[in-house]
Amino acid sequence: MSSAVARNSKKRLAHGPSQGFQLCVTLMLMIVALLSACAASDGGNELEMPVTPVISVRESFAVVEQAYSPLHQDAEPSSSILAQMRRGSIVEIVGRTANREQLDGRLERWYRVRYVESEGWTFGGWIAVFETRGQAENYSRALSYD
Repeated sequence: MSSAVARNSKKRLAHGPSQGFQLCVTLMLMIVALLSACAASDGGNELEMPVTPVISVRESFAVVEQAYSPLHQDAEPSSSILAQMRRGSIVEIVGRTANREQLDGRLERWYRVRYVESEGWTFGGWIAVFETRGQAENYSRALSYD
């Protein structure tokens, strides 16, 4: 039997490499050609994305936590008071100060808010801030049960 195996091996070698080997070499040559074609690209077909402005702005809301919180003309406790906001009132936040300030034992920012028909500043220690109106409404309802 060993002489029959030896004869079959000699026949394969006489006919050249196997089909699997030829397929492997062909695939490798195709990959090399593809990679070299990609590297030779002059970049003329690059896709440029247009510059787009910010589309959405995250709105935020707050709920007044104090019995009566002052709505100030400016972001400082000594500025004139435009209105007294009632506990549980929902206000829309339209701005805030960059720095925090110590007031009433709390370190918070001042927030510019819309309250009824007024717009002014309130201290962050007097309100609870939320990302959505729904969250603010839920908190406001919970405050009314306290």
